[in-house]
Amino acid sequence: MADNDFRISTLSTQNKTAPLYASHGWQNVTRYLYKQRVDWSAKGTEGDVQKMDFTNEARLEEVSKIYTQHSKKYQGPHHRDLNYWRTWIMEEASLPGNQPLVFLNKNGEVSGYACFGLEIDEEKKKSLVTLKDFAVNENEHQKDSGKGILRTLLLNFLGQVESRVAIVWPAPLFDNLFEGKSPKAKSREYYMYYPVGHSSSESEISKESIVELLHGVSHQSNTGSASQSNGDIKTSKHLFWPLDGF
Repeated sequence: MADNDFRISTLSTQNKTAPLYASHGWQNVTRYLYKQRVDWSAKGTEGDVQKMDFTNEARLEEVSKIYTQHSKKYQGPHHRDLNYWRTWIMEEASLPGNQPLVFLNKNGEVSGYACFGLEIDEEKKKSLVTLKDFAVNENEHQKDSGKGILRTLLLNFLGQVESRVAIVWPAPLFDNLFEGKSPKAKSREYYMYYPVGHSSSESEISKESIVELLHGVSHQSNTGSASQSNGDIKTSKHLFWPLDGF
């Protein structure tokens, strides 16, 4: 999509308003997620965890570079320039319940970043963590898709939380965070997209719908079934980070 300068507009809506947007050409693209109970005994990756400082220009450039490279592996993450990081992302990540963290390897280099959101149900004594933003460098991605770093960041974030905790993350990242514990499959609807322009390759791109492009479904291999064109939890590349939402 980036190679063809294919640009889309996005919105998050509700079931009552989705038909209206659909009648104007907007297409719903399912988000697939996994939910899993946190294993407190799980091992992570050795390194140092620090709170993300968005006012530190050098640190911000490191994280931005890692995010950009990591995002290219998926379909849907928003392009972010440094000003967007300084304003929108810093503001969203600083909201109550959110915590942005960076992971430093043994050499003191940033090799991972995440932002978590925490909801605590005091009555039921359980908590839910939402992975709202995440990226690792290429070495960590090749090693284990960043799972070791995410476990380290997550356990550091939770600290002394005295309740049962589960975490929800986008399915395209990986299908299991803690060994021996089967995650639950989940999905979210009403993330809608609309094409706003693309380059001279219009005829080629128009053969595939936005849904197929975002799920990473090959038009040539598509049989035409709705379920295949909308991808599935095992194969979808569609990834949207909550920090980019509004």
